[in-house]
Amino acid sequence: MKKILIIVPSRSSGGKRTSNIKELKQSWLETTSGNSDLLIGLDDDDEHFYERLEGLIYDINPRLRMIGTLNLLATKYCDKYEYIAFLGDDHRFRTIGWEDVFLEEAKNMKCCVFYGNDLLQGANIPTAVFMSSNIIKSLGFMVPKTLIHMYADNFWLETGKFLGILKYFNEITIEHMHPAANKAQTDLQYIEVDSFTNHDRTNFIHYMNNEFISDMQKIKKDIIYV
Repeated sequence: MKKILIIVPSRSSGGKRTSNIKELKQSWLETTSGNSDLLIGLDDDDEHFYERLEGLIYDINPRLRMIGTLNLLATKYCDKYEYIAFLGDDHRFRTIGWEDVFLEEAKNMKCCVFYGNDLLQGANIPTAVFMSSNIIKSLGFMVPKTLIHMYADNFWLETGKFLGILKYFNEITIEHMHPAANKAQTDLQYIEVDSFTNHDRTNFIHYMNNEFISDMQKIKKDIIYV
């Protein structure tokens, strides 16, 4: 059984983004040491655009937007894997054996939040993340449920910092092929995501002010203090 499940929610933007999954799969095959599975989360109104690539897991559900899909899949599979990773379909693995580095660091920790260098935000924020499944089991989510798409990375950053379990690996590159880095063209999905900014910022601030501390105390009680 693999230790890591990599979850990648994807939407095709009218069929224009499906090549992202092929490129992501290739980057994963070139860098994996065999300790991870790659799962693609698709929407049932959009999944027909996607070719089913050998060696990948596909999970199809009604459209819940990115964070809704991520939470659904993370809670569904967290009992089957020790660690859950999130990547966007515009991330690419660039460092051979990245799993072994993460797993070696995590093996003596009760829980962890790790991230690599995306060549855009770097240490500032985990646009892709690797975390222990017991955090998801404790909270019942991977990202606060009031968010649609944005501020997931802020949540992972603050969680890791608060609990003292955050580690950034500058030597591990998980490149973010984003328009902000001039590595992709803006499409319907990027435009839609930008429209959620104000909603997600407001809800993230509310979560941090009203629920974050109690959620962190729950993780401490369920995992760290046992």
